[in-house]
Amino acid sequence: MYHQEIRKLLKAEFTNNDLRLQPIVWGNLLRRVLPQFAEDDLVQCLFHAIPISYWHIDYTPRPLFLTSKGVQICSIPGTDHQAVSLWTAVNEYLYPYVADIILQRHAGTVDSVFPFGPVNEFPEPKDPRLRFLLEVAGLPFIPKVYGGITSIDSLFGTVIRSIGHYMAVDSFQLYGDIPSFNLDGDRYAVLKLLYSLVSSNEFGGDASVRSYDLRITLVIFLRVFNSTSPRPRFIPEAWCTPTMTATFVRIAFQGDAWVSQYEPAYGYTSQLTTAAELVHYFLQFPPVMNEAFSYLVSRRLLGQITSFRDSDFARTHALSMVLTAFITVLESNVLDPETTQRSIDYLFEPDNLFTVCIVLLTWIRGHSILRHLALLRQNHPAWSECLTKLNTIPVQFGVEAYLRDSHAIIDFREFVDGGCVGAYGIDTSGSHTPRRDHDGSSSPGDSLSRLGLWMNQLWACLGFRAKREAVMLTSGEGQV
Repeated sequence: MYHQEIRKLLKAEFTNNDLRLQPIVWGNLLRRVLPQFAEDDLVQCLFHAIPISYWHIDYTPRPLFLTSKGVQICSIPGTDHQAVSLWTAVNEYLYPYVADIILQRHAGTVDSVFPFGPVNEFPEPKDPRLRFLLEVAGLPFIPKVYGGITSIDSLFGTVIRSIGHYMAVDSFQLYGDIPSFNLDGDRYAVLKLLYSLVSSNEFGGDASVRSYDLRITLVIFLRVFNSTSPRPRFIPEAWCTPTMTATFVRIAFQGDAWVSQYEPAYGYTSQLTTAAELVHYFLQFPPVMNEAFSYLVSRRLLGQITSFRDSDFARTHALSMVLTAFITVLESNVLDPETTQRSIDYLFEPDNLFTVCIVLLTWIRGHSILRHLALLRQNHPAWSECLTKLNTIPVQFGVEAYLRDSHAIIDFREFVDGGCVGAYGIDTSGSHTPRRDHDGSSSPGDSLSRLGLWMNQLWACLGFRAKREAVMLTSGEGQV
């Protein structure tokens, strides 16, 4: 069979997925046609089939056996001779061989905009896998759209997520206890690439790039940045410019992904989608928070949750966390006065207040932030209508099965009707200990800033305890 015909067959199998062959047969077909990386969309399809675990810094390969033609195949007892699809063959058996070929043929053959060299503060990464990912992500011509196969992600998105997996930043999110790592050559290189992407004038301006790819790029940058100490010198202290702020907020709120639990996670098992994680973070990040609140209010984005019904309320954990951040920041008085007033006025519009109460009543931790919401404007006239309508929640919205307990509505109504007096929503499970620095010590005289204190209260509402380094970043008291 001619090379071109083999290539067409293999490419078609990523769409049709009909043919079943033994892995060794697929391997021999691939051996005949594997081209240089950037010159054929077949290899881009093969790249997508490489399991993301391959890119982890601590990846350990399975036992391999070598065919007479030099094809490496993972040895899986009892399954080595089963006929499988091409995707399964690469994803489970042939990925070390495919990855090695791609990395070998890629080395030194592409003109990436990502710079390696002696001008950097650290030597370039030694791991060829990370070098490959960084160089490919920096290609000016890297495909950022689907490429005709709807079941396969964009190459750009897959490469960026693989970088995040290599750095193990898919093990935490941008709240609570963020781990801290020393700045080294790998982190320096990754931050240099990601910062160049998110700070470029083109970021967020290309309509062909998926919103999810933009969000995952932002999330991975912020996770790596927030978990790295000290801050690399090429990132200025006041790195988040007004232009970047406007772009970041628009990307975070784009569409309705921030209120949805259905956004593809591509291997991330986080409780927050990338959109919800960004919105939650930006509502509290001082350089961005005023823009985030203004954007949400001016575009009346709470309207995206007023249509929730029935099972929608079973998947509101992320949305509840976002609303918790929204309410707690308003309570802290850290926003511009005009932004604060507009945001409170918008929140206490009758439909918005009612919907927010429903969401928080169906959240297991909602009673604490409901207390803060009531105390925010306890005498607001919108409460009268809201409390009356709360009786219709179980029937009208079908949320009875999702309420924290059968007395959730009654207890909240009695608290608000009674002038917000009583222990409703107060966490009596225990006090929180002071946060500690990198060396594990804490100084009695080393008090947190006002912003740091209310952020501690926010984490308490969420059931988490923030570490001091994260507050230092957001409050401007230090570097990360």
